[in-house]
Amino acid sequence: MYNGELYNIGEGCDTVAFSEALFNSSDVISALQKIKGEYAFVFVDGNTVWFGRDCIGRRSLVYKIEGDEFVISSVTDHVVDAEDKWIQCAGGVLYELNVEELSIKEHTWGYKKDTETLSLIYPYGRVSLDVVELTDTVVSEHTTQFKQLLREALAVRTTGYGQISILFSGGIDCALLARLADMHLPPSVSIQLVNVAFQNLRVGEEYETPDRVLGRSTYEELKALSQYDRMTFTEVNVPYEETLSHRETVQSLMYPSTSVMDLSIAVAFYFASKACTSSVIISGLGADELFGGYSRIVQSLARGYDAVAESLQLEFSRLHVRNLGRDDRVICHHGKEARYPFLDEDVVAWATKCPVNLKLSGSKDEDTKFLIREVARSVGLDSVTFQKKRAIQFGARSAKMEIGSGKVKGHEVFK
Repeated sequence: MYNGELYNIGEGCDTVAFSEALFNSSDVISALQKIKGEYAFVFVDGNTVWFGRDCIGRRSLVYKIEGDEFVISSVTDHVVDAEDKWIQCAGGVLYELNVEELSIKEHTWGYKKDTETLSLIYPYGRVSLDVVELTDTVVSEHTTQFKQLLREALAVRTTGYGQISILFSGGIDCALLARLADMHLPPSVSIQLVNVAFQNLRVGEEYETPDRVLGRSTYEELKALSQYDRMTFTEVNVPYEETLSHRETVQSLMYPSTSVMDLSIAVAFYFASKACTSSVIISGLGADELFGGYSRIVQSLARGYDAVAESLQLEFSRLHVRNLGRDDRVICHHGKEARYPFLDEDVVAWATKCPVNLKLSGSKDEDTKFLIREVARSVGLDSVTFQKKRAIQFGARSAKMEIGSGKVKGHEVFK
């Protein structure tokens, strides 16, 4: 059983290629080491069941053991308020189940420099501690390299489709992906920019959310740069009552994620993906984690660039737990598939080697994601390069929707 996309097999069926790689290899571990892509899988080999997610964790996989039963799936059958034992498989772990004993052995991916005994080695390194002088030459060279890698990562995820959808807040990450897609995809490919806004009882304006206002502005900037008339801006307006009517469904889908913040993010992706006309949804996830988009990473700069690198490493290492599984479960409910150019293995390998001050060049808003802003400028984007980071739950106002919920903390379990 296989779910996902492979990007280094050439033409043909991914499922067949994945199965052949496992069957033809001397062992499962050796086969997985050679595969690049976003996937989750289950492979039965006699009395052994191998299962897991790709090393970054871009596809969902959950399991539970109840009595003498072992259940594994991309999504749970969770019922809200019910006691459940579903466990989310970790990204970067290969699981080996002994069917007779119902015991599980974990094979952990690791970094090459940590030990010579690791059998599964990440195709990228730890976040570099290097700091360089930001000369025009250094910035230009890194901008060119990064732009090319990101373009290639986007290309392999969109080739062969007549249309693509992009989760579009109007911020710099999705704007850059939209601009690169417009520059390099065949003219016949349509590009849908999907912008979601929620009716929030704590705020007066119905759907004039920060993301809606910025989204329209960035869309106009992208249209002015485009040679083709192929971009559409889809405004998804979600009434409060509709949010309520779908809330239990979203809670069930996102489980075993259970926090207030999980719900406010998941519900945004739920309605945005529902409105996507393409089965392929491009997401800018990973940009903040790899290039320093969060305020907590900026705050670490007060302790020096070693602390910034440590913060970046932590943010990236938590993606599989905090974001990717939850988002995949919610988006695939509508028969759609999210793809992440910023989390392409080659992009990640380059980003982790990139000098840390090319990611965060200072403590101001415009210093965050420095290199992403430089790439955006190099392809003609202007006003969006000065925008600061805004989380989707606040930009779309899917967080704290009820009157009196202002003091609720994001980490609390939703009740």
